[in-house]
Parts: sequence; structure tokens; C-alpha cells
Amino acid sequence: MNSEYISLYKIHSELPSRLGLKKAEEIFQDGFYGAGIKVSAVTDTSKCRSTAVIPRPDAQSLLDLVTKRTGLKIPLQDSDVFVLPRSCKITSGPWLLQKHSQLEKIFKSMQNLDKAAKQQAQVLREHSDALQKFSSNNHVFISIDIEAFEKNQNCVTEIGIAVLDTTFPAAEITTRHIRIREYLHLRNGRFVPDNADNFKFGKTEIISQKMAIDAVQHCFRKFTNLGKKVVFVGHAPQGDLLYLVKMKCKLPEMPVIDTRLLFAAHCKEYDKVRNLGHCLDHLGIKNWFLHNAGTILINCTHLKGTMHVIP
Repeated sequence: MNSEYISLYKIHSELPSRLGLKKAEEIFQDGFYGAGIKVSAVTDTSKCRSTAVIPRPDAQSLLDLVTKRTGLKIPLQDSDVFVLPRSCKITSGPWLLQKHSQLEKIFKSMQNLDKAAKQQAQVLREHSDALQKFSSNNHVFISIDIEAFEKNQNCVTEIGIAVLDTTFPAAEITTRHIRIREYLHLRNGRFVPDNADNFKFGKTEIISQKMAIDAVQHCFRKFTNLGKKVVFVGHAPQGDLLYLVKMKCKLPEMPVIDTRLLFAAHCKEYDKVRNLGHCLDHLGIKNWFLHNAGTILINCTHLKGTMHVIP
């Protein structure tokens, strides 16, 4: 038999209207709950909404205490009682409610659970959408990684480009590693590792910033002009996209895949954000020089592909 529950919030919000606010404040003092009432958190995953609930027998005991204190009989209505639907699950608790002062903390926990449920739903949506795109074999995945000078973030020193065109059956990752001629003299190393010379998948090109911007724009344009569906991939890609906007790169409208969310869904760590090195190590993928704009793209694209085949 399924357990029946009552919303704790419903009881505590409706009793003042039934008893009067002053009377309700008088009876809800510390010690009112006697030996305590078990409270659990229930989350409706379809709505990303959490509620503090108590078992029906405990709810009846609570109302019996009200009757004992006030002489008023407040029966439970059938509309107050519910059985957990399939979309709901107990996500926390039970807590033992013994003091009225605990209520604020309990209701605050509901807000945190709502936030976690929304984050989990977003991660699962992103994961499902990404795997659908990867499986369809009709998308071009492009990663652009930017490295900037550690003492002046307006100076972009490296651009890495990696492309995986899945419209070809035997698709392989193609890469470019670009260093900006105007900023060759600017080297990281104090706060960020200096791996500008450690591109291991081809020859590094040294070109002007204008030519680099043209190269990035051409990378997208050559596929969109053919009517191919382009997807931007990265590990926390918002930062790289922002750099490209600041550099006045003209980019097409396109979906964005954040491999952090893919990894979170893969490991069921919906509330954690892992760096790229941790993700690659966890999946047993060898990685190279993560602060080189070219190699980070190779690693990121490998990460996406590996999580497609690992359940």
C-alpha cells in the first residue's frame, strides 16, 4: 500500500486562517511538537519543485495537538492527502521536527532542492540533446579554444581550432593551432602554465590577429554555406565564445555543447563542475598540455566522443 502524505507547508499556512494568526503564533512554540514529527523532502522531477511532507498519521497527531491546545477540531480533508506520483521521489530526510524554529531551515532546504532539481534537469536535457546530435551523423562539431595573456585578458595570444565532420563515415578530427604575431612577446607562466610551444598535433601557424579572425570565420562559413548543421563544443565554452565576440568574429547561430554537463550526466554528479583534466583522467583518456589552445581542443573533442560510447 502506498504511503499517504500531507504537505507540512499546507498545514502551517492554513492553520492561521482557521485559528487566527495570534492564536496560531501562541500554540506554535518550541516544545509544541512533543517527541517530534518526521519530515521528508519530496521532489517532483517533472516540475523541479520540492515540498516538505509528513506522513498522514503524523499530520493527524499534529492536528490532535492543536485540538488539545485549543479545543478546536480540525479534520484532515481528502484534498489535503496525496500519494506520491511516479514523477515524485523522496530526496532528503526524514528530519525530526521538534522545534518551531526548525521550520525556516526546512523550508530553505526546499529551495535548495528546487535549485538542484532544475540543475539536474538541465544537465540531462543537454546530455540527451548532445548524444542525439552525435549519433545522427549529420552535424559538424567545431571547438574554438582561446588562450589570453595572463596579465591582460584583452590580448589573445593563441587560438585553437578543432573540427569533427560526422557527415563523413570515417571522420577524423582536423586541427589548427594559431599564435597571434602581434603578441608573440607575451608569455604566460606566472599564473597560467605556458604551453604555447607544445602543440603536438601539427604545425603551429604564426599569423596576424586579423588573419586569425578570418580563419575562425571561414571555419564556420565553409560548412554553413554547404547547408551543414554546425555545433559549437567546449569545456565551459561560454568564455571562448565571449572572447570571439570581443574580437568581432562573426559567428552563425548554432547550438552549444558544454562537455562539463556531459560529464556531469555521465557520472550523475549533477551539482559538480569538473575541470577538463579531471574528466579526461576519470575516463582514462590520455591528455596533453591543457593550457595549449590546440591540444585542449583535441582533448575536449575526444572527451565528447568517448562519453558517447560509455554509458
